[in-house]
Parts: sequence; C-alpha cells; structure tokens
Amino acid sequence: CLTLLRSAKIPAVLCSPTQVKTSLAPVFLEDEFSDISLHISGRILPCHKLIMWVSSPYYKTLLNSQMSETRSAIYVQESWELSSFAVFLKYLYCRDFLEALEIPASLRGECNQIDISEILSIADKYHQLDLLKSALEYTIANEGKLNTIAP
Repeated sequence: CLTLLRSAKIPAVLCSPTQVKTSLAPVFLEDEFSDISLHISGRILPCHKLIMWVSSPYYKTLLNSQMSETRSAIYVQESWELSSFAVFLKYLYCRDFLEALEIPASLRGECNQIDISEILSIADKYHQLDLLKSALEYTIANEGKLNTIAP
C-alpha cells in the first residue's frame, strides 16, 4: 500500500485490488466486526456491509434503500443451495473464483456439492459479471463436464 498525506495529520492509504483482496478474504464469515447477517437456507451468515456495498451492485442498491431490514439482516428469498450461495458471498470478499470454491470449515458439514450452474444463476441474478465470466471459464476449462463439484 502507498501512504499519501492529505494533510499533515491525516494519512490516506491507497492499495491495489490484490492487496485489498488479500486483506478481505480472512474476514469472510467472521463474526468479529460483522454488521449485517444474511439468512439463507436456515443459516445465518455474518457479513460486512462495506464489503457487500463495494463488491456488489445489487447489495449497494439494497443497502442504500434505507429499508429497515437492511440495517441488521437480509433475508435471501430464493432457494439457493447454501454451498452455491457461500461461493458467491466468498467471491465478494476475495474476487478469486478458485479461492471462492474453497468452502469454509464452518460450512463444510452442510455443503455436499457445489453446483456450477447455480453459481451462474446467482451471478446473473446479482449482476456479478466478473463471477459469471470466471465460472464460465472454469466450466470451459473443464470441458463442460463439471456441473457439480465436491467442496
């Protein structure tokens, strides 16, 4: 990171996207400093508004809407599989598809398989074009044979 002085007392830090990615992935699903929860498939996933706001046009709009439920919780209405939605969420934190496919230990017991076609649907629904592109490239690289993979 490059530190710039905007004034004599207040430093501003500029980081490359790679540095930011490295610093955000470890806080995925961590309760510490989480300020919103996502409710999906009977699970409550701790998240961070700032990361969701910066990483997702969908969540940016939702969080800006001033709806009372977005102050502390978001209820995911779609019936996505927990494993597929976890990949989507982790992607918002790390911006790397292969890293996002690594299901955190706290969810492994509940995630049997990751459905790539469902990840494509989630990426489309939530306007994550870079995730859509990465998932398609992953599918093409695996000769389209993989629809589901073990987490």
